[in-house]
Amino acid sequence: LNIIRICKQLEYFEQYQRRLTALIGPYQARRLVNQALVLITLGGNDFVNNYYLVPYSARSRQFALPDYVRYLIFEYRKVLV
Repeated sequence: LNIIRICKQLEYFEQYQRRLTALIGPYQARRLVNQALVLITLGGNDFVNNYYLVPYSARSRQFALPDYVRYLIFEYRKVLV
């Protein structure tokens, strides 16, 4: 699977902003980014690939669905805080 982890997504976004600033200047870059729709995703593959994709995946055997949701939220908090 070609998954881009959240830390890498944020790193790419920072790189983009630096390149954009070099091309059009700090004011225009800030203005463009502030008016842009930015999508950074976290967890979309966790349900599909780790819980639902295989009929008896390791995660579905380990967790009931509500427990898996709580587990993912706990893990996401570690990444986002």
